[in-house]
Amino acid sequence: MQIVVDCQNGYKYIIDKEKQLCRINGVGKVNFESSIKTMNTVANDPNFKNGFRILVDLTAINYYPDYYELLGIIEKITSLKNRFKNKIALVTDLNMSVLVHLASIYCENAGMELKYFANEEKALEWLDSSLNSEGSFAIE
Repeated sequence: MQIVVDCQNGYKYIIDKEKQLCRINGVGKVNFESSIKTMNTVANDPNFKNGFRILVDLTAINYYPDYYELLGIIEKITSLKNRFKNKIALVTDLNMSVLVHLASIYCENAGMELKYFANEEKALEWLDSSLNSEGSFAIE
């Protein structure tokens, strides 16, 4: 079963309970506030479970945070690590790769698994590598 939520701020997300995956897509003009609001919305969605993997596609956004906004986004992600317990894959274009690489280092230091990819296929392969021997994920 899939639940689709349009955040009305440039982001939408799809929760796939069967695949235990939350896909977040950004399109067009987004900003710091809409990014933080979307993270809060996903974290508080009753359909989102702690062990769900997260795929964030940022390839279609028109937003390049400054250093302080990036630190604020990282702070928000790491503050939600009790909700975002499984892997987070970010798909970005080359222009965002340095910023997202920095975010991945901060998240790793906070005990989170966040990695960036140039395409969705590789991101999904990495997310799927957390399957257990029964073919499912640990869900709380």
